[in-house]
Amino acid sequence: MQIPNEMRDSVVFLYCVVQGETRPAGTAFFVAYNIVPESPGNAFHVVLTAHHVIDSIRRLSDDGIVRMRLNTKGGGTAWFHCPVDSWRHDDPNVDCALLPWYPPDELDAKYAAWQLAGGTATDEEMANQQIGIGDEIFMVGLFRRHLGRDQNEPIVRVGNIAALPAEPIKSKKYPSMRAILVEARSIGGLSGSPVFVHMGYMRWIDRQLTLHVARSYARALGGRSGRHRRPLDRGFRGSEHPLRHWRRRASRANPRCNQPLPRAVRRDAQTRAER
Repeated sequence: MQIPNEMRDSVVFLYCVVQGETRPAGTAFFVAYNIVPESPGNAFHVVLTAHHVIDSIRRLSDDGIVRMRLNTKGGGTAWFHCPVDSWRHDDPNVDCALLPWYPPDELDAKYAAWQLAGGTATDEEMANQQIGIGDEIFMVGLFRRHLGRDQNEPIVRVGNIAALPAEPIKSKKYPSMRAILVEARSIGGLSGSPVFVHMGYMRWIDRQLTLHVARSYARALGGRSGRHRRPLDRGFRGSEHPLRHWRRRASRANPRCNQPLPRAVRRDAQTRAER
């Protein structure tokens, strides 16, 4: 799966000041929509991120200011500051916040806005192209352990669509959110990152192998909202856990072969250690 460099130019890093220290908060990305068809110069630009990122900045930052770090054409970075109240979040069931903003010329920003028209995986597009479970996805965003000293250094994480739930997804902050579940190698800092489905070069449509010919090699699925952190066994308590016995035995396992040692071998090893 090939991912062009302009995909990395579409994202910016979000920071905030906590206890006097500037810390990374998440990722945002540029999108554009042409007000007048076939007229890119009249496109309406916004910056999108996850609402929970903006909400965290509101609660935890010293001054309630969102700090955006952008790459410049000269090889450096530029900063843009705005209050958290500038970001709009109108739907309580959507983990998305947007800022109507276009980088001014004096910032000399190096960025690429993703065109929503013709580049979004709408319900109609997903039905026509039969986008579904198993299709490859990728996301672009911030890596906390290597932010980039002189420039932003976005990383790309890949995965697959795992489910297309017919019912809304419930979470603590968003009680009825329409979302797509993906299986991807995700880490902290990618909240708010754009998620794309890669269309590939050939697609299986209506039981026929079809050459994919389009202006765009990817479709925007949306923004990354969160990741599943709950351990697999969190729902069990006490003796009812089906893996409890195995976990107790595995704790005494030989790390080399990952199998429990026989009792006689353990006694012999203890005797030799005492000698």
